[in-house]
Amino acid sequence: MNKQLLASTALVAAGMLMAPSMASAAGKTVKLGLHGYMEQLVGVAFDRSDSESTLTRAESTTSFDQMTESEIHFKGSGKLDNGITIIADVQLEVSGSPGNIIDEQYMIIRGGFGQLTLGSEDNAGHLMTIGYSGSWATGVGQSLTFDPADWITLANGINAGARFDGTLNDVRLRSVDNDSSKISYFTPRFSGFQVGASYIPNFQQQTAVALGGSVAGKSALYHEGWALGANYTGKFSGVGVGVAVGYLTAESSGAQSATVENTTNRTFKNDDDMSALSGAIRIDFGGFRVAAAMKRNEDVVNGAGGVGNGAFSTRSLDGVIFDIGARYKMGAHMMSLGYRQGRMEGEVGGGNEEEKAFMASYARNLGAGVKWHANLMHSDTEDDHRGAALVNGKSDISGWAMSTGLRQIGRAS
Repeated sequence: MNKQLLASTALVAAGMLMAPSMASAAGKTVKLGLHGYMEQLVGVAFDRSDSESTLTRAESTTSFDQMTESEIHFKGSGKLDNGITIIADVQLEVSGSPGNIIDEQYMIIRGGFGQLTLGSEDNAGHLMTIGYSGSWATGVGQSLTFDPADWITLANGINAGARFDGTLNDVRLRSVDNDSSKISYFTPRFSGFQVGASYIPNFQQQTAVALGGSVAGKSALYHEGWALGANYTGKFSGVGVGVAVGYLTAESSGAQSATVENTTNRTFKNDDDMSALSGAIRIDFGGFRVAAAMKRNEDVVNGAGGVGNGAFSTRSLDGVIFDIGARYKMGAHMMSLGYRQGRMEGEVGGGNEEEKAFMASYARNLGAGVKWHANLMHSDTEDDHRGAALVNGKSDISGWAMSTGLRQIGRAS
């Protein structure tokens, strides 16, 4: 059925683009654009760690650092005589993701019928909810999802990368899919509603691991995945309201079938289909915006070092996370508050992991695409148990950080 659907989708797209009566006029050229951003930051952090397994308290640590984040986006777009727009986007990571030079690459086919997206891009459930989701919809400075862990140390036993696919710090509906190669369709918005859907052959980013997407690759990956998303935006008596929901599911390789719950030297059961659900709400009134979101993972596992995602199931990413935020804008001035709290099952041989974070930010637009921002953040992470090395122990690290930076967004066509 999936192959028939994909074939039908490809034929429809080809028919729209190649119909002689609607062919692009000779001599028209594709518009090329160069987009991107750069952010430079300085900050200071203060950590304190406690280890209940040894009943000792480590000395507090204060540190100063300078960080950078930047990307370059190459975009091409052209409009056919029939009104259909074709857009190609390749995003180059300058910093922030070592070993993965290309972040995303995809093509968009857009017209009165809606939008078809092909390539390595976020799934429809993710894209349909992100603009409504807590601190993602309200933050004005650094990111509450990404940045506290750049300044404040994580508790021992918590895997920094797995947090994003799990439910410790990231409310987005990525859940091991992230930028896998996929096919997505989005309807036009009607009466405030919009719906989107994605088909994901393999949970593997083609730009990150060889060619990806092969039939053989399904043996160790979540595959035959689907993502659905829907949102609504409207205004009632001057109050803007937005609601969004997203759902993601895929088949597992089923390499491990024994039911195991945090037992040392074993793997988690992974012969059930994985699923993730997210919901969000956003309210705008005057210069204020308030937003909240949640995500729940069920039967989502991956392996040590991120190897495989439907096999080598040494880590359970099941759990729940909540994210809330508020923002106020007054001219060039912006202020925001954000808080998130997540709990995740964690490593085999380990215990539940928890993470809480708070951020207050102020930002001001300086002109020419430049924004200055200052941030105060707090993070508290815990790992209940770390196996044989810390039997019945708990690692707990909390800390505060302050940062300030300049961010410039630019584009050239």
